[in-house]
Amino acid sequence: VHDMVGNVQEWVADWYAGDYYIRSPMNNPKGPDNGIARVLRGGSWIQLKSYQVLSANRAYQVPDYSSNFIGFRCAWSP
Repeated sequence: VHDMVGNVQEWVADWYAGDYYIRSPMNNPKGPDNGIARVLRGGSWIQLKSYQVLSANRAYQVPDYSSNFIGFRCAWSP
């Protein structure tokens, strides 16, 4: 696995809810059905702390936000 962290944070399809994982399914949680912010995963060159530069890092932002440290993650669900 290469280039999963350190370049840009990545938009994913999930909506954000701070308490979602408390009530989510144990296997393959899809995220809430709606919301006002989308999930960002990973870490980018702008993060300064080592715990932020993880492929599993989870953040959120409104969907129309853009920056030079945010890209997107391609995934396929059968």
